[in-house]
Amino acid sequence: MIAPLQLEGVPLPEPLPSFFERFYRTNLRRITGARIRSSDLMRAYQSWALANGECSINYLMLARLMAATGHRKVTSNGVHFTDVGFVADHAQVTDTLPSPFVGSLPPVASRRSRKKSPDLIAKVDAALLDLLEIRKALSALAEPSEPHLAVQFTLGLS
Repeated sequence: MIAPLQLEGVPLPEPLPSFFERFYRTNLRRITGARIRSSDLMRAYQSWALANGECSINYLMLARLMAATGHRKVTSNGVHFTDVGFVADHAQVTDTLPSPFVGSLPPVASRRSRKKSPDLIAKVDAALLDLLEIRKALSALAEPSEPHLAVQFTLGLS
């Protein structure tokens, strides 16, 4: 994996792999207080991956990906992930996967002003999301010698 970028000593969160983001958005919801046994989650992922032609993962990778989405792993009568539930059990809850950048960084104050500008923060978040899309396109590009094509496609220039 690529080392995360640094911003005044605070690492940016690494974006989720697109396959796990798709799995999470279609099968899981953030439900405070809910728990899923790791073996049940792994079984659900493996079934989804097989049905959708996605790659297989192991328990260590599952734990890392769940931690990246903000779910702790706890051991209590087995291993569980906290604050997460299956869509089938919580159909009324909409997609709850947070943007990897929104609200994840502490505010950076300039020397002139210590006030946060919501407009500026929203613009930075939007720019980071655009860069994330470019990064995904670059990583999916079959020809690494022509990254400009991925950027042009992502920005709608080609």
